[in-house]
Amino acid sequence: MAIGYIGNTVSGLSSDPKPSPSANEKGLIFVETDTDKIYQWDTDSWNEIAGSGGTTTTLVANGALTTGKGVYVDSNGKATALAETYAAVVNTSIGSAGGAVRPIMCYDTNADRVVVAYQRESNNHGESRVGEVNADGSISWGTAVEFDQGSTSQGIRPLCMVFNASTNKVQIVYNSYDTGGTNNYKLYSKVGTVDNSDNSITWIPSGNLEYPEMGHHQGYLSGTAVTQGQAVYHPGATKLYWHYIQSSANVRQLEVLDPSGTPDPDHQSLSDSTPFSNTSTASWTGIAYASVNSTHRLLLATATDSGGNGYGQLVCGTVESDDDDVSWGSVATFVTSDLYIPNDVVIGWDSDNEKGLVVYTDNNSYGKFATFTINTGTNAITVNSGTNEAGFFMSSDINSVNIMYNEDANHFVIAYRNNDTYDDIHFKTATLNGSDNTVSWSSNDSTGGIVIYTGSSSNEARSTELTYSPANINMVNYPDATPGVLVCWWRDVASTGSPQGYVTRLANLGTNYNQSAGVTLSDEERVIGLSQGTFSDGQTATITLAGGTNTSVPGGSITGESSLTVGSTYYLLGDGTLKKDAPSAVNSVTLDIRMGIALSSTSLFILNDVVSY
Repeated sequence: MAIGYIGNTVSGLSSDPKPSPSANEKGLIFVETDTDKIYQWDTDSWNEIAGSGGTTTTLVANGALTTGKGVYVDSNGKATALAETYAAVVNTSIGSAGGAVRPIMCYDTNADRVVVAYQRESNNHGESRVGEVNADGSISWGTAVEFDQGSTSQGIRPLCMVFNASTNKVQIVYNSYDTGGTNNYKLYSKVGTVDNSDNSITWIPSGNLEYPEMGHHQGYLSGTAVTQGQAVYHPGATKLYWHYIQSSANVRQLEVLDPSGTPDPDHQSLSDSTPFSNTSTASWTGIAYASVNSTHRLLLATATDSGGNGYGQLVCGTVESDDDDVSWGSVATFVTSDLYIPNDVVIGWDSDNEKGLVVYTDNNSYGKFATFTINTGTNAITVNSGTNEAGFFMSSDINSVNIMYNEDANHFVIAYRNNDTYDDIHFKTATLNGSDNTVSWSSNDSTGGIVIYTGSSSNEARSTELTYSPANINMVNYPDATPGVLVCWWRDVASTGSPQGYVTRLANLGTNYNQSAGVTLSDEERVIGLSQGTFSDGQTATITLAGGTNTSVPGGSITGESSLTVGSTYYLLGDGTLKKDAPSAVNSVTLDIRMGIALSSTSLFILNDVVSY
C-alpha cells in the first residue's frame, strides 16, 4: 500500500520505506498497519514505542489517566489523556421571547437542573424555565412555563426562589399587583416540581392566584407586599426560612414555608422572628445557613436607620427541634455610622473554616467587608475585621452585590454591578485564611474584578432591581461534572426595548475560573487507544491499541449512557469520552475517530480507524 500521511499520523506497511520528516516534526507517529507497531519521530530517527506490536502498549503517564478514556502520545513519548478545553465563564440568554427582567434562580440538585423565574417584559406575566448545564458551560432550556399572570396588567414581581431538598420541590415567592393604590401588591407562593426528561416544571397551586376576600387559602401569604428578602434551605429543620422586609411596617420577620406554599404553622411568623432591636426603617436583609460544630444554625444580617444612625447587624440562631422557633444569640454590629446606612448587605458562610463573611457598600457605594466567627455555646457573633472601618474590596462605585460559597473551590464568589459608564457585571473571589481572620482576594480593590459582562451604550447591564428582589444578582452552586457557581442577571437593550436575562456559568477551571488547558488538533491526531486503568502521573500505563479489546470501560467514560450498548459503534470525543454513533457537536471539540464496537456493556473492540483515519 502507499504511505498515508494525515496531519501528525503516518500509516503504511512494514515493507514501505518510512518518510524522513524534518527535525521540527518531533512527535510524528508512524503506524505499521500490518504489524500494529507504532514508531515516533525523534528529530532525526524513527523509534519504536515500547510494547507496541500487539494489542496493548505500556507508556509512562503524563498526568492522570482514567479507565476507558482516550489517550494520545505527546511529543515526549508519554501517554496523555484527552481533556477538552472549556471556557470557565460562559453566558447563556434565558431566551424569553417577550424579554426577561428581574430574574431569580435556584438549582434543583435532585433533577440536576437550574430553574429561573422572571417577569416577562412584554406583558408583565410570571414565567419560568428549566435548563441543563452542558459541559461546555452553555445551558439548554426547556419550554417557558407561565406560573402567574397577575391580577392586573401590572403583573407580578419575582421575589425569591429556593430548592427544598427534603421534598425535592422548588418554592417561589412573588408579589402580584392588586387594584388600588400605587405599589399595591399582595404576596403569594407556589411550589414547583421539575421533570428533567423534558426540562419542564409544574407549579401548584395552578393558575392565577388572587387576594382572598376572607381568611387564607393555598398560595396566599400576605396582603402587604414584601420589598426585599432572601430565603435559604435549612437541612437540620428540613424547611425553608426566609428573611424579608414589608414596606408598610419596615420590620424584619422570619417565616417558615411548608411544601404547600404557605407559612408553617398556620400562616404565623415564628415567635422569635424579630431578633434585631433597631427596627425603625429596615432597608436590607440577608440570610444564610451555617453548620457550626455539627449544629444547624441560621445567620441573619440587616441594615437599619435608627435615630439618624445607620446600623449593620448580624445575629445567629439555633432552630428549636420542638416548634421550629429559633434561639437567637446576641446581636453583633459590624457598622455604626452617623453618615450612612449600609447597602447591598449579604452574608455567606465558609463551611471549611467555619467562618463568615459579610459584604456591603458604604456611603460612597464602595465595596466593604468584615469576617466573623460564632461562639458554639451561646451563638454570639464576634466581628473580626473591625466594625465602622472594615476592609475594602472595591474602592469604586458598585451595587447589586451577592455572595456564594463554592465548597468545591473553597472560596467565596462575590458578584456585583460595577457602575462605570455602562454598568458591567464583575466578580471576585475571596478566600478566608484558616489561621487568622484575613481575606485573600482574587484582585486588589483598584481593579474591577473579573468581567462577566461588558456593557455598551445600547446594552447596559442591569441587576434585578432592589424593589421586589432578593439580593439583586442571584447565585447558586451546581453539582455538574465541572462544578462551580451560576450567576443570574439581566441587561437592558435600549435599541430594541427588549431586555433579557442571562445565566453565567463559572466553572471550577484553572485559577479564579480561568480557562483550563485542553486538547489541540495535533493531540487529536496522535490518539493511540484507550487507557486500561486509572494511572497517576509518572506511573507505567497500559493502553489498549487497535485490534485489542478494552474490557473495563466504565459508565463515566461514556457520554449519554451508563454503559456500552452491545453491537453499537462508538466515536471518541474531545474530552476523551466515548459517544454512541457519530458525534454531532456534543462538545466544543469532536473527533472524527471511529473508536470501536461494543462487545459487551464494558468491552470495546478497538478498530483500525484509530491508527489510519
